[in-house]
Amino acid sequence: CIIVGAAKSGTTALFKYLSTYSQVCSSSIKEPWFFSHYNRDFIYIDPKTNNDLSDNIVTDLLQYSNLFENSSEDSICIEASTSYLYKSELAIKNIKQIYGDQYNKLKIIIVLRNPVSRAWSHYSMHKRDNLNDLTFFQSIEEKTVSSRLKLGWSDSFDYLRLGQYYDDVNNYKSTFNNIKVYI
Repeated sequence: CIIVGAAKSGTTALFKYLSTYSQVCSSSIKEPWFFSHYNRDFIYIDPKTNNDLSDNIVTDLLQYSNLFENSSEDSICIEASTSYLYKSELAIKNIKQIYGDQYNKLKIIIVLRNPVSRAWSHYSMHKRDNLNDLTFFQSIEEKTVSSRLKLGWSDSFDYLRLGQYYDDVNNYKSTFNNIKVYI
């Protein structure tokens, strides 16, 4: 089961809740971002420290499998990565490549939130964590977003793009049979 959700929409709460069930084996990293970053070279820079955060993301199949090393044959394995929503085409392509014709047996849960509330919550979290010293309106200007992405900041600073769900949700709905969308 893969939880594909918008950032700041409750994916962590859902992941933790489902992890309390004995038949569930949750990944040892909540957001491995594996399917959206499989076999990719990239750099994500921490805007506060300028440190490369890319090592925190799982890009290797063996490393991903090890996230579920405590599973048993009858376990339901779950993981949750918000990047799978806004990088839906890449994530779906990688899911299909790795799972082959078994990909449609996966259960997909998509969690969404009002896009305006989601953007404000994400911005507020970055302000709280001293990752953003701009106003909200400065932060959503195209030149600001573009500049930050060119510097290697993560997509999480593109507050408006992360709330544009329509195409991404449709990509999942047109690909998978076992899908639930919650708002």
